[in-house]
Amino acid sequence: MSLISKAKRKVFRDLYKPLKVFFYHQVSSCFVDGKDKESIFSTMEMFEKNLDYLKNHYQLISLTDAYELFQQRKLRAERYAVITFDDGYANILEALEVLKKQRIPATIFANSKYVFERTVGVINLSVLAHSSLPNELTEDQKQEIDRLCDHGLQEEYKLRWDGLMNTLPPLPDALDDLYLTPNQLEELDKSLFTIGMHGYEHYNSLQLTDEEFMENVERDRANLSQYSNFIPFFCFPYGYARESHLRLLRNAGVVPVLCAGGDNYSVKDVIYRQCLDGVKLY
Repeated sequence: MSLISKAKRKVFRDLYKPLKVFFYHQVSSCFVDGKDKESIFSTMEMFEKNLDYLKNHYQLISLTDAYELFQQRKLRAERYAVITFDDGYANILEALEVLKKQRIPATIFANSKYVFERTVGVINLSVLAHSSLPNELTEDQKQEIDRLCDHGLQEEYKLRWDGLMNTLPPLPDALDDLYLTPNQLEELDKSLFTIGMHGYEHYNSLQLTDEEFMENVERDRANLSQYSNFIPFFCFPYGYARESHLRLLRNAGVVPVLCAGGDNYSVKDVIYRQCLDGVKLY
């Protein structure tokens, strides 16, 4: 980048304050083998220190307020940030209590199958398969789980995923409370916390046809729209999407949310986020 380009970028940042959207997955005081995944886990200590950093550097606002600012495309006098959580893990409740005490809003993106049917997705099956937690998974099932975790897999992805789910043995009791329950979602402070979509199942959207993708979205919307604090925002599992999927969401009145970095001062139709799992801001 040339010196002139760097200077222009600095002036632009100074005049047009950034608005950032951050996200977590699992946040807890205690890591549990077989239940928690290291790469998407943050301790409560780290979360609270990060929160202090964010409060000192940004004005923390809701996702819906942020989207209104995104659409305005106006100069901003303040630096804004949004906190979100993916997948609907139950161990974020302690973090939500901290946010509640400080009156800080957040959005929880939930996979409604895991909330309502008390099942788990391939990511958590992989954690279970490679942990010391007793389980009844066969070697063939473990190999299929690993294949489905490969983002390059294209052949009959959804068919193979659904086939695996239909043949699983009973899961350990330790996973019963992995995800938030319908009642826990209902009991969230509606003045602070909103519920968004993450797909009925945590499929990789890049490996779904347009029809399969929208079926996954609409099943999630049908389940979650019963909550008064539901918002029509869809966060893509794994963070990436086809352009056709973005068009389908917009046509359905849904705001797409992706996972990528950068200062989001020029975004209008897509919200990008930065992951804070295990990241020290302080």
